[in-house]
Formats: sequence, C-alpha cells, structure tokens
Amino acid sequence: MSLETVDVTEVGSYFVSNYPPFSLWDRAYVSEARTAFESEPDRSVPLGLYLHIPFCRKRCKFCYFRVYTNQNAKAIERYVEALAREVELLKDLPAIQGRKLKFVYFGGGTPSYLSSKQLRFLRDS
Repeated sequence: MSLETVDVTEVGSYFVSNYPPFSLWDRAYVSEARTAFESEPDRSVPLGLYLHIPFCRKRCKFCYFRVYTNQNAKAIERYVEALAREVELLKDLPAIQGRKLKFVYFGGGTPSYLSSKQLRFLRDS
C-alpha cells in the first residue's frame, strides 16, 4: 500500500461509515431530503442527532471515516460554527420543530479533538 492510499477513504468498502454510501450520492435526491424535512414525522420515532467531527491527530489504519488531520484551530472553529448554523437552519422544519432530542452522537473522527468550549457550544446550539 502506498502512502497515498493510506489517507484515502475508500468508496464501496464493506464498513459502512455513512448511509447512503458515497457511491449512491446524487443531487437528484436533495429535493427528496428536503421534502422529508418538510413533512410531519411519526412522533413515536425518537429524534436523534449525529454530529460528524472529522478531525484527528493522525489517520488510523483501520478507520474508514472521512477525517482530516493537521487542521488548524481556525478551520476547526469554522466547522463547529457551520454545524451550529446547520442545526439552526433545520430546527424549525416540520420534521424537527418542537421535538426534543432523545440522543446525540458525536463521532467520525475524534470528538475529543474539540475543546470543551466547542463541545459546550454545540450542545447549547
């Protein structure tokens, strides 16, 4: 394995780190996602949130998640702020509005890579 391939997240791997897999992503489905957010949800299904934190100090050989190493503090701060803005944009849509989160998952890279201040900011957003 060359050094170039070590840092690549492979599409089509048997390890599912995202759904749908990258190979099935298509702009044509964006409107379907929007329609789902604008529809009334089944309120018996708990609402959860996954926050992808794609930062790590180094790439682990076993990891298939999309992660970035050696990011500077400013880039990480911009990402955290963008996550909070995305939550703000979606919170008033019918599928989410007025519902309480039952669980929040932090994952992807190394969530502890964020500062406690950044984690609190996301929690409170």
